[in-house]
Amino acid sequence: MTTATCEVIPDALTDRPQWVLWKIIMRNGEPQKVPYQLDGQEAKSNDPSTWSTYEDVAGRFEQGGFDGPGFMFSADDDFVGVDLDGCRDPESGAIAEWAAEVIDHLDSYSEVSPSGLGVKIFVRGESPFTTGKNRKIDEPAIGGKAAGIEIYEKLRYFCVTGKRLDHVSANVEFRKLGWIRDRFWPKPATASAPPRERNGASTSAVERAAKYVAKMDPAISGQGGHNQTYTVACRLVIGFGLSKEDAWLILLEFNARCEPPWSEHDLDHKIEDAMRQEGPRGELLEKNNWATSSGSEQGCNDYTDPDNKPETSKGREEVHLRGVTCKELAQAEYNITFLIEHSIVEQSPMLIGAAPKCCKTLIGLDAAVSLATATPFLGVLDVPEACRVGFLSGEGGLPVLQEYAFRIARGREIELAEIAGLVFCDTLPQLGDLRHIDALERFLRDWELRVVILDPLYLCMPGDNANNILQQGKILQRLNQVCQNNGCTPILIHHTKRNPIDPFAPPELSDLSWSGFSEFAGQWWLIGRREKYDADQPGEHQFWLNIGGRAGHSALHALDIHEGRRTDPGGRGWKVEVFRPSEARESSREQQEAVRDQAEQERTQKRLEADQVKICRALAKFPAGETGTVIRDAAGLNGTRFRQALAALIQDGDVVSCQVMKPNRSTPYEGYTLSTQ
Repeated sequence: MTTATCEVIPDALTDRPQWVLWKIIMRNGEPQKVPYQLDGQEAKSNDPSTWSTYEDVAGRFEQGGFDGPGFMFSADDDFVGVDLDGCRDPESGAIAEWAAEVIDHLDSYSEVSPSGLGVKIFVRGESPFTTGKNRKIDEPAIGGKAAGIEIYEKLRYFCVTGKRLDHVSANVEFRKLGWIRDRFWPKPATASAPPRERNGASTSAVERAAKYVAKMDPAISGQGGHNQTYTVACRLVIGFGLSKEDAWLILLEFNARCEPPWSEHDLDHKIEDAMRQEGPRGELLEKNNWATSSGSEQGCNDYTDPDNKPETSKGREEVHLRGVTCKELAQAEYNITFLIEHSIVEQSPMLIGAAPKCCKTLIGLDAAVSLATATPFLGVLDVPEACRVGFLSGEGGLPVLQEYAFRIARGREIELAEIAGLVFCDTLPQLGDLRHIDALERFLRDWELRVVILDPLYLCMPGDNANNILQQGKILQRLNQVCQNNGCTPILIHHTKRNPIDPFAPPELSDLSWSGFSEFAGQWWLIGRREKYDADQPGEHQFWLNIGGRAGHSALHALDIHEGRRTDPGGRGWKVEVFRPSEARESSREQQEAVRDQAEQERTQKRLEADQVKICRALAKFPAGETGTVIRDAAGLNGTRFRQALAALIQDGDVVSCQVMKPNRSTPYEGYTLSTQ
């Protein structure tokens, strides 16, 4: 949409502060038009604080990055939206007869939908329904889009294109909308069953469901909020037999009371789960079935009237055990999504384990930067798409995190300030405290995190029961459930045991400290030294990185990390080199052989020098010189070592040859004496 086309939008709409941006996002393999705020976070149809003025939205839209503006319908105004799908030929502009009837009858501001296959009509008045309605029309589809009509007055938004239909009013007109109900949702001439009644009042299934849900307690974070919201979805879809469209609108109204509200993506997921459950539908529509249900549905507990909860359930969270048949399992489409290629699987709890001072915080932060910027992890492992990451650390504080982050960003040649998808926190939640669990859940939702990293994990855990696998597992599972409910993958940085059997072998899961952590981990990165840290070369590290997970991904990498010194030009840095294990082992073998050779040479030299001293001391006893045999015996050396040491002394000029006379012999022997020079 251009600025010129924006000018045709009626002032009645542009004067309202009910505008958002939108763009198409792929979710679960399907394109969805997702509403956004000016700051790039998702907007919510039940939260006016996420909406803006038309001027602000139009200005942000012109900067790029979004597909268009959108208008939110609110219970606080009299606007109603009528959406006609699959009714327009995008090439000729011809409109199907059934849709043309609606457009002409309403004669109010109408525009072409973003796909070009439909028409959206804005009118003023009162919807004939208590909730939004949606139904398919028995007419030919156009462009692969089924014919259908929708009507909403709240909790929804329309994508706005500004492509106005010229033959109808350019203003948003007041209209009576009962005609739409009579035309597309007519009452049957003869009902197959008498109208359902409660307390003598006749009502439709949708209206009864809406009243029923209105009496249910809202979902509260940390108090079984996930189960409560899922129960509502089950009762709408299964108990009242509603369609997804009808259930969705009631669930949106329920969600407005939740603390905090769920995202529309989460609500859609819960309705989809409820739709997949088998069993009879509509049991709550039975006249005398408001108090109890004759049986329980898969995926949710027996239905009960919110006004008549049994005393045995007071103060307890509802628990649901969802069954999946073999047929459902075989037909389901489950996708394993890698956040980092062959390294991190989405929605699986992960542990990064390492011994103290093994750069685990830096390696975890390197992964966070990769995820937030869609740049390869360690320079070799691809990140398919950027995602929002939270890094919560309890060691060092923000000054240390800043220094780490600057170094990692410089190593990638990016500006730290330009990384939009990474948020830090220097406070760690206490996982044994429900208040902290609630705070963590709010943090995940407020920042819309897809990954959260807690460093180090031991500072988040209660101090007692470290060796109790049942207690530890319960705490870790609570954390994982909060993350799962919010579509977030937890990465926990933890310590390995001290004094392993082989300190320079690749670490294994059994090396993790405390009980329950290796059992909890759905995937892991285990870091250990390949060689002893050399204090004479500070900032130089050789590590193993052992990667594994339940999804079947596994790898072993050798890392050489170069941090440098603070006194280096530009200060410390962050450079990582990755090698195959065979290369690292071969390099290590060659280094070990070189070290052994060097050590052997040093030992040989020291022995030679010691032998030279022995020979000199022996020669000192014979000022006139002596034969080699006598000197050797006096020095206590064998023939080989004596010859090597004597040769070195002669070469250095410390010993010279001489003639040695012996009694009873007229000719001298060849001998040696100390040099007088």
